[in-house]
Amino acid sequence: MLLNFLKAPFQKAMMDYHRLREIEREELSNSELVEVPDDFYEQMAELEAESSAKMKTNPEEFYGEYMGVLRSIEKIIAKRTEKIVFFASKGEMPEHLVGPEEDFFMRVYTAVQDFQKEVEAVKEGKAGRVGAGDKLEKKAERAEKAEKIDGNDGKKETEAHETREGKEDGNLSTESSSKKASFSEEGLEDL
Repeated sequence: MLLNFLKAPFQKAMMDYHRLREIEREELSNSELVEVPDDFYEQMAELEAESSAKMKTNPEEFYGEYMGVLRSIEKIIAKRTEKIVFFASKGEMPEHLVGPEEDFFMRVYTAVQDFQKEVEAVKEGKAGRVGAGDKLEKKAERAEKAEKIDGNDGKKETEAHETREGKEDGNLSTESSSKKASFSEEGLEDL
């Protein structure tokens, strides 16, 4: 009980630029996810909004801080994403998942499991060449899975699958190709 009392102020404390930078350094130097408050993403959004407001009132004084906040947030999210994907590919749930990260982990883990099953089927000679009809059937199956995972009408997930289908067919959009994450072997070795 006393432990919860001591921990509560940490979780409810407002994020400031110095604490954000401290979390960034810890996140970049550890192979595990760093423990952050449960409302970490909300706190980062609030800090970004506050920093933006300060920058708009006095750009000369606060532009550097605002840009630093944006860079730190981007680096933290990218590193946490990389770690979550790494752990999902190993089939291990990492500690300290917060906010939307647990759902993200489960979606990546499920995708990795499906991929591994497909690879096994290919190895065993069970998978043949995928025809146009098969592609549509697989697309419908993925949309159904997305509805189950997403828990709503599946619209967002279905749209994401449709976008992926477009990529498979060679129809890359500038928006989606500019947002591709790159994971180098060096980045994974750091983990």
